[in-house]
Amino acid sequence: MDCKIHRAIQMLKEGVPVSLIAEQLSFCSSSHFIHVFKEKTGQTPNAYISS
Repeated sequence: MDCKIHRAIQMLKEGVPVSLIAEQLSFCSSSHFIHVFKEKTGQTPNAYISS
């Protein structure tokens, strides 16, 4: 899971939409991806990119 989150961070920095990241990294839904991302990083994907 840490590898997926690391890749997700790279994709977010490249401007890839959250829904596409969730799909490409094989999460069951965007909301599940956001939940896991927040558990691992302490922030939602959008908050992470904004900071």
